[in-house]
Amino acid sequence: MVKGGPSLNPSGRPKKLVEIEKMLDAEHRTVENMKEVFAQLRALATENAITRWTDKDGNEHESNEQPNPAFMKMYLERTLGPVRELAIDLADAPDEVLRWAAEHLAN
Repeated sequence: MVKGGPSLNPSGRPKKLVEIEKMLDAEHRTVENMKEVFAQLRALATENAITRWTDKDGNEHESNEQPNPAFMKMYLERTLGPVRELAIDLADAPDEVLRWAAEHLAN
């Protein structure tokens, strides 16, 4: 049986890339490593972080940083797949809906 048209990559994946993928799988993409990575991403995405530092004059500082939404996006994309944009047509929406959307959905 003949398959459809000509292959765009007749020689397959380059051998070096296959070797690199195998190395990454063996050394970094273990279940334990991935659990640790996802736990760290989840913490960055959901927990407040207290940062302490000393400036050049010896004064100590502390800040309480809020969770970073960029880490939540990264966490969700890695666990659920890429986040797709939701397109909504509001051309015929009432004014009160447009006002609510502008107040609550603005970036």
